[in-house]
Amino acid sequence: MFECIPDDGNGNGIAMNSSPVTISNTHPVITSIIVKEESILQGTTQTAVPTGQADDDNDAITLACCKDTDNTCTPTIGSNICTGGNYDNQDTPYTSMSCTYIAGITSGTEYVRCLLHDGIDYSDTVRSYNYIINIEPEVISVSLSPNPAYTADTIEGYCNVTDENNDAITYYYNWYNNSLLYSSGVTGRLFEDISSGGYHTCSILTNGSAMCWGYDFYGSLGDGSPAEDKYSPVFVDTEYLFSSISSGWLHTCGILT
Repeated sequence: MFECIPDDGNGNGIAMNSSPVTISNTHPVITSIIVKEESILQGTTQTAVPTGQADDDNDAITLACCKDTDNTCTPTIGSNICTGGNYDNQDTPYTSMSCTYIAGITSGTEYVRCLLHDGIDYSDTVRSYNYIINIEPEVISVSLSPNPAYTADTIEGYCNVTDENNDAITYYYNWYNNSLLYSSGVTGRLFEDISSGGYHTCSILTNGSAMCWGYDFYGSLGDGSPAEDKYSPVFVDTEYLFSSISSGWLHTCGILT
């Protein structure tokens, strides 16, 4: 509202006020959010970058983000996951904004959701992006077969590995004799699918055949031999090939190709 008071030098006239004008804040705008990595290791630093950020009032703006696994969280200034980058109180032209944060530790898809805040209002639309959290493969056991071995035997090494993301695994290996390294190498993925049960593990090889190892309760390894624990993989005794396999508590089931 504006007030006008006239004065002719001898006294003030009657003041008059204008009609009030409501001054509204223009909400900031964000077009999208992208992340630097499509696949990231658990618990490592991820960077989110907004695009199309703007504010018609040229207010300083802050990028507020949250993360979850179902794309439903609401970003707020008070719960902002951003710990680094140019995210806080950025002045126009807002071209170098970014948010660094720590990714989750659970395997699977994670979403980052972001809004802009200009000190008064949030942008109207949440922008989100998703990426895959990758868990590092874990070696469960390493063994040699046969054991014991004799001079005429061909010794084979077995490496039992699990990977929560079911990624293709490359195996780097070293052979030692009396603690002296004499051979190294690398091999591609041997198993297409691995399933761990209560006391045993079964896998499908790249050719569709299956191997199992572990405790052989009630014939759960399927190798046709009497119930005898196997500490190295043995082939399932069948001529059929498998497309998937699942190890249960004391049993194993598979789907044939």
